[in-house]
Amino acid sequence: MKINFGKIKKWLSLLLLSIYSLCSFSCNDLFSKDLHSDLLNGFTTEFHFYSDKEDSGQEIKKTTKRFEIGSTITLDDLPNYTDSEINNWKDKKRLSSWKIYRKTGSTEIIDQDITNLFVENVELDLYAIWDTQYKIIYKFQNADLTAYDESEEHIAYGPAGTSVSVTPTVNIPEGYEPISSSPVDLTINDDGNSSVEFEINRKTVRLTFDPNGGFFSGASLSNSFTGTYGAPIDPNAISIPSKDGHRFLRWDPELPSTFPSTDATYTAVYGGEECNISYADWKGGQSGAKAFSGDESTLPSTYTCGAECVIPVPVVSSSNDESSAEFEGWYTDAGCSVDNRLGINSSGDYVIPDTSTGDITLYAKWKYNWIYVDPQSDSAFDTNTGIGKNCPVKTIAEAYQYIKHGDCQIRAMSTISGQTDRTNLVNITGDYNCILKKVNTDPNEPLIEVDVSGDWCFRELHIEDSISTYVIKVNSGNLVVNGLTFNGGSDNKLPIYLSSGTTTKIENQNVYTPAFDRDVYIKIYSSDYQSFPQVLSAADGVSISSYCTQFESMHEGFEINEEGRLVTSSSIEINPGYPSVNKIPLGELESAVAYVVGSQNILTFKVSDQAYNVIKEESDSKKIKWTLSEDPSKTGESQITGNAGSYKAELDVTALPIGMHSITITAESATEDDVLESIESVISVVK
Repeated sequence: MKINFGKIKKWLSLLLLSIYSLCSFSCNDLFSKDLHSDLLNGFTTEFHFYSDKEDSGQEIKKTTKRFEIGSTITLDDLPNYTDSEINNWKDKKRLSSWKIYRKTGSTEIIDQDITNLFVENVELDLYAIWDTQYKIIYKFQNADLTAYDESEEHIAYGPAGTSVSVTPTVNIPEGYEPISSSPVDLTINDDGNSSVEFEINRKTVRLTFDPNGGFFSGASLSNSFTGTYGAPIDPNAISIPSKDGHRFLRWDPELPSTFPSTDATYTAVYGGEECNISYADWKGGQSGAKAFSGDESTLPSTYTCGAECVIPVPVVSSSNDESSAEFEGWYTDAGCSVDNRLGINSSGDYVIPDTSTGDITLYAKWKYNWIYVDPQSDSAFDTNTGIGKNCPVKTIAEAYQYIKHGDCQIRAMSTISGQTDRTNLVNITGDYNCILKKVNTDPNEPLIEVDVSGDWCFRELHIEDSISTYVIKVNSGNLVVNGLTFNGGSDNKLPIYLSSGTTTKIENQNVYTPAFDRDVYIKIYSSDYQSFPQVLSAADGVSISSYCTQFESMHEGFEINEEGRLVTSSSIEINPGYPSVNKIPLGELESAVAYVVGSQNILTFKVSDQAYNVIKEESDSKKIKWTLSEDPSKTGESQITGNAGSYKAELDVTALPIGMHSITITAESATEDDVLESIESVISVVK
């Protein structure tokens, strides 16, 4: 039997090592370190690893490893390129394998490859076999397609001086085109700088846009177009679809800033369309609209289609001391027709309904408590609203459109003189209970000025004024009063100015409808009462004497008589009556006072029809004569004027001084049988 002393030695070594290991912690005195080393050396052998052969001319680096005697090892048991120490021996190199160079201390070169190696109690020298690195570079195309600046490097190894066939193996990212799989030959240089490059191009990507029930219009591009992966997307190049009653919100998915890596479809997402709201004032039923009188800051400027939008009640923007208007409602047409009035929800709010689409204009209809008008201004019909002093309308016709709500006050800031304006004043009170008020401060400006060739009538007109000057000025024609009401002045009497030759004409028994229980309701001033003292006239069938008491002269010391003429407040009347003989007495002359009017003193004598018939005609006229008793040189005569029932003579006594005078009035008889007696009386002259 053959005894394997190697195995025996191995097992003895293991046994002794075990004993040593068990006892070394607590029995250090039993074994010395030298003994431990001797035991290891006795059962293992040392391999010496060199970076190169000793005759290579290279800097030699060395490391050692011990291996168990009697074991069999392969290359896998030897150090490899993962060993941190060995890996740093050479730059751009990587350990490939080992070869047995020789037995340590021997001069015999073995130079043997290692497959299976039985470890003997003999030290060996081994040298490294190296692979050299080379680079595989993958270059990616830029988004602007001008270069391949982006790259990815892979390191590979192979024996220097050999040729290698390189096949691209990189994972191509999304968005890039695949590259050819054909290999490329490369010779590996010993310096480790060898490389091979592969260029990878970007994909052409198609974007599709789905309008989702809407439609594209007015765009040069269709609903799809192409571009290169990573290239920027111009949002202005994408047509935005429209859909009735909706507002485009976004694309789903969200549109990126650059072209994606693959073809993609984007679907339009809509919400209720956001539309603009404009505001205007109605134009009193006329076409068009006026600028909005309310405070627009309190109102929404947009609404969303498909949802109700609450529109608050507006507030008048003019100051409260100038304007007064109540809001009547919102309308969707300038004419503010009933059918187009904005609806009210359950909460009592005006709302734009959820069925509305597109931009909308809402028209505010106001119920005016008063409206300002300035007939003498230059403001156009379309500009001002009349709701405040700063924006008066120009014409009564326009103001008339706004008073149809009833109970309104037209505030005139200048004189109403145009025929059209005056025409529109007719019946504004009777029809709409509207009051006309003067608010201009110029005392020389009347409220109404009449300039006609015939009659002009204000019917059912209620005027309010606190001024003491003329409210109505008549330049020509006749002012017909019928149903006028006046509140104002200190005595609530309507002051009327009559130019020469004009009259206030009484139309019927409804001469004047007073606002207060007064005896006199109209005050008349005549610009030329001396040449034309007639201030009242009457329509057919109307008696002046029946209504003259409702008129009063503005001239101090004068009154309006039953004939409608201005006369002094006290007059002398000749009315002898009818005697039974041919002698007709003139009667008694009553005391009278002659008041100064301008530079004249006038006494008026009424002459009866009977007296007139017996007075002598001289030069185709009949006259009354007067003589101052105390001074016969002071005398005068006056022609009798008028018609039957209203004969009179006006005696000019300007020459009489202030004081009491005895005056004799006479008239010559037309025949000898008819004698008129003289009349004497005492008069007082006050200047």
